[in-house]
Amino acid sequence: GIAPASTGTLIKDGPGVVVIPGTSGWLGGVSVADGTLQAGFGTSGIKSLSVASTGVMNFANAAAEHLTGLTSLTLAGGARLRFELDSGLNNSDS
Repeated sequence: GIAPASTGTLIKDGPGVVVIPGTSGWLGGVSVADGTLQAGFGTSGIKSLSVASTGVMNFANAAAEHLTGLTSLTLAGGARLRFELDSGLNNSDS
């Protein structure tokens, strides 16, 4: 897991899926260089997000509601964002 109120930059690199279950206390940046990262972030949200062309960021647990602290967003061509809209499997690709 991730320690409560952790900061720095969380980097997901390499193919495959990494799932951080529940709602994490991550307060720093997130970089998805390759593969898929699925995570929920607490009410403070994350500060920066970077997704490479082969990366996918799956926001779980209605984490999209907590992106108000996001100060930097970088999406390469081909990058994908997915948002859990409710408890069902409704996802939106952007």
